[in-house]
Amino acid sequence: MSTKTPAEQAIEERGEPSVRRKAKNGATILRWPDGFKVQTNADGSSIVVHPDGTQVGHFTSGIVQVLKPGGYRKQSMPDGMVIEQWPDGKVKQTNKDGSCIEKHKDGSTIHTSADGSVTETRADGYKKQITDNVTVETFPDGKQVATFKNGTVKTQFPDGHAEQQSPDGTVIRINKDGTREQINADKTKIMFDNEGNKISFHPDGTKIIIQADGTCVQVNKDGKRSIRRSRMRKKPNAGGDAAKAHAKMKAKAKSAVAESRSALPSRSARTSSVRQVRRKTMAPTNNASNDNLSSDEKVVALREQLRKATAELSESRAMCELIKKSQRAAEDEAHKAKAELKKHTNSDSQHDKEAAAAEKALVLSLSRKNASLQEEVINLQRKMALLKHQLQAAADGEAEAATEAGPDNAEDAIKLSLTFT
Repeated sequence: MSTKTPAEQAIEERGEPSVRRKAKNGATILRWPDGFKVQTNADGSSIVVHPDGTQVGHFTSGIVQVLKPGGYRKQSMPDGMVIEQWPDGKVKQTNKDGSCIEKHKDGSTIHTSADGSVTETRADGYKKQITDNVTVETFPDGKQVATFKNGTVKTQFPDGHAEQQSPDGTVIRINKDGTREQINADKTKIMFDNEGNKISFHPDGTKIIIQADGTCVQVNKDGKRSIRRSRMRKKPNAGGDAAKAHAKMKAKAKSAVAESRSALPSRSARTSSVRQVRRKTMAPTNNASNDNLSSDEKVVALREQLRKATAELSESRAMCELIKKSQRAAEDEAHKAKAELKKHTNSDSQHDKEAAAAEKALVLSLSRKNASLQEEVINLQRKMALLKHQLQAAADGEAEAATEAGPDNAEDAIKLSLTFT
């Protein structure tokens, strides 16, 4: 970039000026015979006037402004942005990255991005977008036309229907109600309705209908009709047929579940068998009776006894806690009574002795009851330990038998898995 001033460049290109003078404001003015003029101001800015009337101003901020007699104006910024104005009102701004915006007097704008895409908008609502692959036009009435690079044109109309025109002449029309029409290059017309039927009209007058269930109906030009039924299962469409098919499938699933349940023992039979096992487990057991029970029944019996012992232990513990609370409350009441008796010095000794005896009797009774319940809790804990030991032994014995022989069927396998839980 040249560091010479406009005056120095003019002298180098044109030679010495014919007129050189200094104005009262400190500006230096150089003039050449052809009318070329350079004015250098005291602040360092300069104005160059060409013979055709074009003026170029160089400002100390780095801005360069060009004014032409016809009204054109151009302003170049130090950051690379250029703003141009034309007499007809057009304004164009070009950025350093190559993007630009054009604004016209009628309100239309053209925006060119750095990647080359162009967006044009008008005051009446028209919009045009141009990219590498497609040009999309939006009209004031809402119609939208997309033209692709391969020649395909897609049009979306305000009433909801759409059309597509391919380069080979094929036209596809999608109606607002969802039906579709297709006209091929050979003038064959194909229609698709909402029921899933496909209707073809051929140039020779033949009409072919392919129904949703696969049935093919052909009607020739002479009126001859032929039907070919298909064994293909009907494909439900997105309408009511889908709901009907879903209902049929649901009914089939229910019937299959009912059949599988009917093959199993009834609920009353299962309940009676469980009750029989529980009656056996609730009866007093000894070594002889346990020998008559199967391994599964032994496990169930031991679990039932363990459950009852656990419930009794919980109940005994709760009773112990309740007695302890009562004992503490009685002791507190006795202490309060003693303190109250000490305050009254006029009380006779016989009354004090009776109160002390009553207190001792109450505390002794509660202590005995608490000791009895604690002994019961210890006995229940021992019983639970014994039952757990028996239950573990029964489980270990059945596990060894299952390892040696293995379950014969699914029912035995389920019982074996329950034994280990």
